[in-house]
Amino acid sequence: MPTLLVFNGFKLRLYFGDHGVPHVHLISADCAAVIAIETGEVITGDAPAAALETAHAYVAANRDALLTLWRK
Repeated sequence: MPTLLVFNGFKLRLYFGDHGVPHVHLISADCAAVIAIETGEVITGDAPAAALETAHAYVAANRDALLTLWRK
């Protein structure tokens, strides 16, 4: 489960062998969200708009690499 990005108290993580559509987890001490890699859609949870914006930008810029990691 690599941590892909750390910013402003948030961690963006990818869990190997996870279920469902390819996704990343946006986690902080106060909230959590699951974001689909292919669409950027928030599947579940919630986080502040600024954190979601940063996570979406990272996912969009690294989509192919994230999907490759997911499929390993």
